[in-house]
Amino acid sequence: MVRAKHTPSGSPLIALLLEHWKLLSQPLLYLSLFFKQHRAEYYRRLDAVRSDGDFEGWLSFFLEGVAVVADEAVATTQDLFALVAADRTKVLAGSTSSLMAARLFELLPEHPLVTIASAVKLLETTKPTATKAVGALVNAGVLVEGTGRPRDRSFGYAAYLKRLVTGTELSKS
Repeated sequence: MVRAKHTPSGSPLIALLLEHWKLLSQPLLYLSLFFKQHRAEYYRRLDAVRSDGDFEGWLSFFLEGVAVVADEAVATTQDLFALVAADRTKVLAGSTSSLMAARLFELLPEHPLVTIASAVKLLETTKPTATKAVGALVNAGVLVEGTGRPRDRSFGYAAYLKRLVTGTELSKS
């Protein structure tokens, strides 16, 4: 009998199966990091399923992971909502703010990395107008230029991106 090797990277497959079975409308919870952070327990639970048929123990561990990841997702969403609200206030209060800057700001959560060219497309406007909108967001402290070049620059919604990755790294210990 050939046995599949179980690894923490199997978590996306689980999410896709839950989506396929119509238990999730889309794969929103990714358990890979939880499994990696609890690697010893993960393998112990899988071994108990194989050796003792302890599906209940595995399911309990899996559901604990779902609860932890769901709580983290809620906290991240709340933090992002608060960040966007605070930054919206900064943008609207900025001395160089404009309607186009406000429109571009509202698009940043879906497009947290922009160039002048992408701003032109997103705003359906001219290069000078897009440049002014990006400049207003830089002046408000929302966008940060990331290339250090005078041409072909890219800008990122740094605080938003930083919050998105917070807690997604394995500790160095």
